[in-house]
Amino acid sequence: MATMSGKAGGHTFFAKGNFNSCNTTGCHSSAITSSSTTFWKTTRDEIQELLNTLAAKINSVGAGTDILHTQSDTEENLWAGLTTGNYDGYLNIYDPSSNPGGEWKNPAPAKSWTQTQKDTNNALPTFPSLKNVVMGSMINFQMCLREYSLGIHNYKYSKALLTNSIEALTAAGI
Repeated sequence: MATMSGKAGGHTFFAKGNFNSCNTTGCHSSAITSSSTTFWKTTRDEIQELLNTLAAKINSVGAGTDILHTQSDTEENLWAGLTTGNYDGYLNIYDPSSNPGGEWKNPAPAKSWTQTQKDTNNALPTFPSLKNVVMGSMINFQMCLREYSLGIHNYKYSKALLTNSIEALTAAGI
């Protein structure tokens, strides 16, 4: 792996312009840059599209309220910008300290919550019951999102996980 430089390189799987290890370890016969189509742009665009499609299917279970948590702040969400919804892989469940804007009732409010926080939580809709196919698809979504490279490090596997998840949800009527 390339030497760390800011958030890029090392074992982060985040190149952000640091392609040293891609180009010096013998993995590729020609230099990879952020404008390379075959090994960078096309691959990442395809995985990003699959992530967006899968997120839309997962969120559709919420009947208008997103299941997945979104956060556009790049300091709070390492994965901001990897999907159009800026999803971070967490569920959109209320928690006064970590997700005060959560749109679903927390099934296990903490004893330390104030009465106002408990009232806010109780006013929210109950999180929907999820089929196993949705749970599995959410795990695959999280893994492919949080792998951080948009499929660069194992494109065929990431593509298969996302495609199969989308197909499984479609077959389940989602």
